[in-house]
Amino acid sequence: MDEQKEILRKRFSAEYKKYYLVDLFRRKGFVRKKCENCGKYFWTLNETRKKCDDQPCSPYTFIGNPPTEKKLDFVNTWKTVERFFVARKHASIKRYPVVSRWRPDLFFTVASI
Repeated sequence: MDEQKEILRKRFSAEYKKYYLVDLFRRKGFVRKKCENCGKYFWTLNETRKKCDDQPCSPYTFIGNPPTEKKLDFVNTWKTVERFFVARKHASIKRYPVVSRWRPDLFFTVASI
């Protein structure tokens, strides 16, 4: 499976205008860059950006610099996110364990789906 994914990844990357360059990217002025650290391609509005925003290429910028003015603990963060989605017609369901079929090395998912 990994070999097939890599073949597709290379094909899509070579023909990125066909597969990735959506109208939104054109309208908003996104540019496609190659990360000087890991070599993967990424889209950005910053033409001078040299590295992608993935770890370990770029440090986490939100640590010590929260994206909100309101400080929230874990529970209140979850409730705020839940309210956001419920207000947009998504259903909220009670928590329950989910078996991770896409990761055979995990018994349960480590993050919400």
